[in-house]
Amino acid sequence: PKWEAIVTAFANRLKKNLKHYSKWAQRERILCWRVYDRDIPELSFILDFYGRNLHFAEVPRNQDHSPLEHLKYLELMKKTAADITQIPIENIFLKTRKAQKLPKKESSPLVEVKERNHKFLVNFVDYVDVGLFLEYRKVREWIEKESANKDFLNLYSYTGTATVCAASAGAKSTGSVDASSTYIEWTKKNMELNQLRGAQHIYYRSDVMEFLNGSKKVYDLCWVDPPVASVNRAQGTEFNIQEDHVALLLLTLERIRPKGKILFTTNCETFEFKEWALKESCAIEIKELTHFLTPQDFERTEPFKAWVISKQ
Repeated sequence: PKWEAIVTAFANRLKKNLKHYSKWAQRERILCWRVYDRDIPELSFILDFYGRNLHFAEVPRNQDHSPLEHLKYLELMKKTAADITQIPIENIFLKTRKAQKLPKKESSPLVEVKERNHKFLVNFVDYVDVGLFLEYRKVREWIEKESANKDFLNLYSYTGTATVCAASAGAKSTGSVDASSTYIEWTKKNMELNQLRGAQHIYYRSDVMEFLNGSKKVYDLCWVDPPVASVNRAQGTEFNIQEDHVALLLLTLERIRPKGKILFTTNCETFEFKEWALKESCAIEIKELTHFLTPQDFERTEPFKAWVISKQ
């Protein structure tokens, strides 16, 4: 009874969002999409459909009840989501978003999901993020449209979903760069799942700055989606997107052919792009694509900013 009002509020908002977005998702044939994102601030959850699975993430905030009560509260919310969405409770994966080291070994099998003509592998249990960023759906579409007969470079490639899109579109070659061996192996699995094979698809387990400093290969198209902050313990170096984005992008531009493009994205909310510093150093055009690349189910939150940098 003490949570009756809050459960009702959650159920009503979920019903409203489901009615609104499910029509759009069916029309667009989208199977993986966001239905709820902290729409009610006190109910700090993010709910994503992945086919007939629901990923239910709690974004931590101060609670006015004990840890044991909180577990009961979360189970109640999970049951409410099951009732409204008609997703079986065993297909709802509840977790709390918090900083995490990658697990040494996966405890849960990878699950295949579909996005347009592509198949991707996700893991609902072992990681904070499941392996497919839904907010970048239109980014992947943009990359696919731009990639035919191009040499494509995917920096901070994560699970390689953009590499799959570029290769599917007939990219001449692809390079996927990530410091994590887990994510490089995941990328290879995603490529194999889509029957994308060949020596033209190269995987680099490397720090991105080290790769750019050491590589001589040039590309026509690149996606750069850096972390807000990271540490390279082997080199004793730190990366901060606000302080280091100009150096990162200048290095990337050295690897881009004339008339080539870089798509630069960031989810850093306070980020200020120093466009002038890039333009002082080389002949480029910069166009913001944030609005154009934000999917409909993310318009209420603006989860990232995006620019295309065209080399003259």
